[in-house]
Amino acid sequence: MELVMRLEQVIQKAEMVREEEPSRKLLEEIHDIREQIACNEDWFSVELDEDLIEACVYQGKALQARYRYLLRKARQEQVRAAM
Repeated sequence: MELVMRLEQVIQKAEMVREEEPSRKLLEEIHDIREQIACNEDWFSVELDEDLIEACVYQGKALQARYRYLLRKARQEQVRAAM
């Protein structure tokens, strides 16, 4: 009987880890996109060429759109970051 109870606990822990995995990946992706946005802003602040400034602006808009999507997805999935 004790073995069955231990097995149930192991199964429950495995299920919890599987549920946390997508949340962890989503949080990592949000972190990565924020770093990319910061790099884009740094690039924009030092770029002098008009064509590259335009490229930087478009890249920044694309990164912001991706960031908004990830935040919306996190809200829908009720993902919370550990503090």
